[in-house]
Amino acid sequence: MILWLAVASAATQIGVWDPEVQEGSFSTSGVPDLWACGAVASGPLAGFTGSNACGTHLAGNYSNNADSQLGMPTQDLTGLVLPMLQWMQWFSFESGDFGQVEVFEDGVWAPADPVYGYPGTDDLFGGQAQAWSSVQLDLTGVSNLNQVRFRLNSDATVNDQGWYLDDFSLWDGDIAPPRISGLSVLSDTEVLSAPYAIQVQVEDNTESLDVALFYALNGAQAESIVLAPQGGGLFSGSIPAQGHDTQVSYWVEASDGFNLSLEPAQGVYSFRVRLPAPLSLSGPEGLVHDTHADLQWDAPDSVHPVESYRLYRSEALVVATSDTQAEVVLIGSGQDRFVVRAVYAQGEGDPSEELFLDTAVPAALSLSPDQVFQGDRIRTVLTAANLVFVQGELELEFAEGLEIVQVDVRDVDHVVLQIEVGNTALPGFRDLLVESGPNSVLLPNALKVLRGADRPQVEALRPPLGRQGTDLDLEIWTSEPIGTVQSLDLGEGIIVQSVTQPTPNCVRVQGWIELKAPLGDRMVQLDDGQRIWTGQRFKVLDQAPPPVGCVVVGDRQATPLQVLFLPFLGLFYLRRRRAFRPYENRSIRISAT
Repeated sequence: MILWLAVASAATQIGVWDPEVQEGSFSTSGVPDLWACGAVASGPLAGFTGSNACGTHLAGNYSNNADSQLGMPTQDLTGLVLPMLQWMQWFSFESGDFGQVEVFEDGVWAPADPVYGYPGTDDLFGGQAQAWSSVQLDLTGVSNLNQVRFRLNSDATVNDQGWYLDDFSLWDGDIAPPRISGLSVLSDTEVLSAPYAIQVQVEDNTESLDVALFYALNGAQAESIVLAPQGGGLFSGSIPAQGHDTQVSYWVEASDGFNLSLEPAQGVYSFRVRLPAPLSLSGPEGLVHDTHADLQWDAPDSVHPVESYRLYRSEALVVATSDTQAEVVLIGSGQDRFVVRAVYAQGEGDPSEELFLDTAVPAALSLSPDQVFQGDRIRTVLTAANLVFVQGELELEFAEGLEIVQVDVRDVDHVVLQIEVGNTALPGFRDLLVESGPNSVLLPNALKVLRGADRPQVEALRPPLGRQGTDLDLEIWTSEPIGTVQSLDLGEGIIVQSVTQPTPNCVRVQGWIELKAPLGDRMVQLDDGQRIWTGQRFKVLDQAPPPVGCVVVGDRQATPLQVLFLPFLGLFYLRRRRAFRPYENRSIRISAT
């Protein structure tokens, strides 16, 4: 800040006359006698401070054909070096009506000019100034304050709310601050290489006057520049050139050594130094159901040539291009908000207005489970968004070593895949390509292939074999706990009657082996809804051979006649077995020696 150096003594207050408490100190006269001091119910509706003021009519408009005066109280001025009167005023005059300050000198009342004169060219207060303002009057040569009066004059036609005065004070010394007008108001600019010229008009009732320009950059501490006088009250200077995206705030202070004025009286003026933004950024309208979108924009209106453009989503750079259009990848979830900036030799410019795209982006989200083993056969659920799965209109493809053997659409966002993994499939991640309708998306690293040696599987069968035409009571033991069994396949000719799980690693199967069940090994397949467990083979043997030699029936040795009829009894037994299954549990022990 500039420190102002005083060259004379400061003003001294001599007296104060406030209509709030001293309304009887003033005199009134005229035809009609309009002036009064008290509570204001018209015009400004109150005094400058408090509710009281002196006015031409405290509760309505002044009269037509009026010539009415308010006189100041008695106060000797002869001992004062520089007597000055100050007051606050508010007025609203109809055209042809006016207010004027008068001083009694040489035996007559004559117009007196306030410091800096009247606002117009007619040496009077006229029109509407419906805001309180401060006025000073130099009383040099006036011997008493009662030689000052305020005169209202109105014509014969329309009237208005009138003239209101408040907070009178008498001083010895200069109390009139410099008056500032015509300060340059700068607009935003793209000039980056030249200073910004400032001019201001300042006048004062003394010859001592200092004028300074203060400016701050992007809210930092202000710096000051002394403005040079150009004659006729004109002062000039300049703010140094600034780079792109600089907010410049500024104001002017003028001092006569005792009194300080600011322009603006409150706040600051400001302008911004910037490189212009591209115009009219646009894209597809409505709901965008796609993975990509084409965006377009217009070149900025600038004096600087554009070198390229940068397209951003939030603050992340998406595309750099020399064209005024670009294709962008969409990510959905309300995040497809874009701005574009022009790149100049001087740097990157302002962002365009933000473009928001309402997007429903097709995407493959996950597989669950997402791990398989070499030699595995599993079911996994593909979850997607905005792909709209339809049975028979879906193509899915993994990389080598994995085969999709079955596809079942559950709903528009979920599909169940049955996948078979080769024993020699290389361990590692596999991408999944999904094509649904017009959309094609990739799910990277969708599935991980693990070593087959670690694959959960069937470890043991107890017993591992059975014969045609016999009951089946089989325990299947797994290497890891198995979930609830959804289905069991023991091959053709083996009928499963019940499946239980006595322990997490054991499945017990009861049923029978048909008389004509194919002979040989068959792979046991347990399906728990996700994995199809394999690893052991169950063997079906042919029917038991007929007995030879001694035969024991029950606990007794068979007689020759019993031995003769034994084959017929066996045939009868087998026929009854086929005819009446299931049947109650019974034990028959046949021994051969």
